[in-house]
Amino acid sequence: MSNLCYHNTQGLCRKKDITERGANRLESSQTLIKKYPWLDIGDGEYTLIDLLPDGWYDLAWGLCIELRNTLPPHLIDKYKVAEAKEKYCMLRWYDYIDDFGEMPESIVDIVCKYEEKSKGVCMICGASKPKDQPFCDYCMELRNIYNI
Repeated sequence: MSNLCYHNTQGLCRKKDITERGANRLESSQTLIKKYPWLDIGDGEYTLIDLLPDGWYDLAWGLCIELRNTLPPHLIDKYKVAEAKEKYCMLRWYDYIDDFGEMPESIVDIVCKYEEKSKGVCMICGASKPKDQPFCDYCMELRNIYNI
C-alpha cells in the first residue's frame, strides 16, 4: 500500500448548506482543524470531510477519530492527507508523514481497514451495497431514473 491516499465523486460532494453545521461554520471548521490538522484543505471554510460524499461521512469521521487516538503526539501535526476520493468503488485515502518519516504500521492498518469498510457502504446514502458498485441498489436506481 502506498503511503499517499485521493477523491472523485462525480459531482456528489458534501459542500453542505451553511445552516446544516450552524451559522459559525468558519469557527467550527477551524476548531476541527486544530484537533484534526490533516483535514485542512487550505479553504478555511471547509474541511476534507466536507468534500467527501455524504454516504461516507460517518465512515470518514470514524477514520479520523481512530487516527487521532492512534497517532503518536509528535506525529499529529506531521500527518497529512494528500487527497481522499472514490476509486474502484471504495474510499481511497492518500496520506503521508510531512518530514518523509515512516508511516507507523498501526496507521496503515487503520486506513486499510476503513478503505475496505467503504467497499460495502453506499457513497450517496451510507446504506449497505454490493462491493463492486459505488451505490446501493436504491441510489443506483435513482441515479438511472434522474440521470444524475
